[in-house]
Amino acid sequence: MNKINLFTGIIATALLGLSFSWAIPPAVAAAEQKAQFVIRQGDGGSQRERNLGRIAKILGEHGCPVNVTTLTPSQPTPPKTALEFSHQTHEATSKRLPNFHLGLFPRTIDGKTKVGAALVLHKAVGITELAMLDGESIGFVSKDSPAGYLEMRKILEKAGVKEAPEKNSFGDNHVGTASLLLHKEIYAAVVATPMAEEWVEFNGLVIIARTAELESGGLWINNALDPVLAKKCSAALAGLKEGLPMRAFPQWIKRFEVVK
Repeated sequence: MNKINLFTGIIATALLGLSFSWAIPPAVAAAEQKAQFVIRQGDGGSQRERNLGRIAKILGEHGCPVNVTTLTPSQPTPPKTALEFSHQTHEATSKRLPNFHLGLFPRTIDGKTKVGAALVLHKAVGITELAMLDGESIGFVSKDSPAGYLEMRKILEKAGVKEAPEKNSFGDNHVGTASLLLHKEIYAAVVATPMAEEWVEFNGLVIIARTAELESGGLWINNALDPVLAKKCSAALAGLKEGLPMRAFPQWIKRFEVVK
């Protein structure tokens, strides 16, 4: 009797273990099969789960299964990342991600492949030269934004406009920064040039300085990613339309195009 009970216990334990081996691995395997797609936030873009989920759904439907997450500017790229959207200039990103290549470049809302920054303020204030902004409140996007801070700060420094942390504001995105200006919470705003050009005409604003246009904001692909999968992912990303999916990226980007 004891032998029978012992035998029964061994069989039951084996079956229990087998049931777990059947139940767990499929979910784990499915997760492991998804590529990691990270969107670096430093130039605006929504971090809402529904936006990220919508991107993952669209890419998955086109043969590019991905998990989509966001990173702050200071966070390092996770080791297993397959795809990354970088808001930085292409030059800076290529140095930071030596094992990646530019797979898709952004097309701006005014049809260009480069973007610059514009310094905007109300016409009524009567500013005639940049030096007059010294000591005034200026709004930026973020300290890591090429079109919303970095390039314009160089011009302001040359003009004698010192950094004023106690007065400056950061809107986290280009629309938010412009909104601060329109509500007169700041004296001037630095935003992407194509967006500034759309706003000035109807809001009594004027652009008093522009930076050079730079290649920024690309989708980078890990060189180790399977070429077939990389091609499917690239095609899916190039197919993203304006609206919910594109809200995860800076607002000056209209769409992405595959690098030929």
